[in-house]
Amino acid sequence: MSTVQGQVIELPQITELVQKLANQWSNIQPEVALRWWQIWSKQANFKKSTKFLIDCVDDLINLVEEYIPKGADKKATVLAALSILYDFIVANALPIYLKPFANKIKQAVIFIMISELINFMVGKYREGNWQQPVSAPEETHVEEKTEGGGQLSGGADAAVS
Repeated sequence: MSTVQGQVIELPQITELVQKLANQWSNIQPEVALRWWQIWSKQANFKKSTKFLIDCVDDLINLVEEYIPKGADKKATVLAALSILYDFIVANALPIYLKPFANKIKQAVIFIMISELINFMVGKYREGNWQQPVSAPEETHVEEKTEGGGQLSGGADAAVS
């Protein structure tokens, strides 16, 4: 499933950052032994861990930017580091009913979603347009037929009875 080109560059700085982020996660989310009836509470841990992993993308992109010259190698290195973090953080937080699919989920998260997130973030960095103003949505005109055959019209705040 992985179509990432480039070579993973192993640097001590990346290893240190991955370890630092793993320790940071351990401080945020201490290991808690769950009873059998508490397995559903892992869903909240899965959401927290996924958000934490996404937040790590920025740190890793900035670090490889300093040390690795080739773009494809940068991306491959970031994805490899995130794969290690995923195994430590997210895989352990998966609810029990998702454990059989852990590898497929990892492939989708790392090599599809995170890969595209990296492309998006790097594009934003290069364009320098993180702070582009969002234009207000235009007011829409809504017309609906009522049961009696008449029409109800108005803007976004039109009431329907």
